[in-house]
Amino acid sequence: MTELEPHERRLCPVDDLPEGKSRGFAFGARSDDSVFVIRKGESIYVYENFCPHNGTSMSWIQNSYLTGDGSKVECYLHGARFNIEDGVCVVGPCEGDKLHVVPHRIVDGTLVISTKKL
Repeated sequence: MTELEPHERRLCPVDDLPEGKSRGFAFGARSDDSVFVIRKGESIYVYENFCPHNGTSMSWIQNSYLTGDGSKVECYLHGARFNIEDGVCVVGPCEGDKLHVVPHRIVDGTLVISTKKL
């Protein structure tokens, strides 16, 4: 198994991430999800789990970060919608703001994130 940098953390095997769905991960002192992951085709997107509008968690149901049709990330509190690919808010009170991207890579078939800024 490949060694990780001290600031990296393994989240899950890539095969455990369902296509077109989102999944949250909690770690550290936080009891709610710290990050969430979206798999769209061959691409994987990882964001910190807080809305840039007011800092609240993005979901109120576990692993529910997307709109009903799965086309956008949605904040449950005030309905802000964000592009999956770049995290930019396109609808809502924080329009133009961005979700915080979490650097990540695939190591031995496992999604690994950087925890440097978390």
